[in-house]
Amino acid sequence: MTAVRRLAPGIGDTRAVTWQPLPGSSEREPSPLSDALDRLVRNLGGSSISDYRRIVAAWPELVGPAVATHARPASLREGTLVVVVDDPAWATEVRFLERSLLDRLEQLAPGQAPGHIEVRVRPPHTSTPGAC
Repeated sequence: MTAVRRLAPGIGDTRAVTWQPLPGSSEREPSPLSDALDRLVRNLGGSSISDYRRIVAAWPELVGPAVATHARPASLREGTLVVVVDDPAWATEVRFLERSLLDRLEQLAPGQAPGHIEVRVRPPHTSTPGAC
């Protein structure tokens, strides 16, 4: 694979740069940056971004539209899904649904689902007139 790379903005001088895998790499073609970052995060003990994306995409179906309006997945770390809600009442609701939600997440991604849910209350940002 050959890529053309501009040496400096506005200068017409270009040259061909040949891509080569790193020594010892099994990859034949360049991989997307998202794959490399995902691999890095997992090596550092984090959860896969694809697992988190799967949860975010399925969230309204997992919790229902009423809960999804007030609660959203914020992060997935070390087997814990952090859910942010906009009111303490919704925190109670999500905690009440925790066991069934974890079961649904396991059905969504067998063996890769979080084992715990942590709920945090963060009221929606409201601006005060005249505030900077």
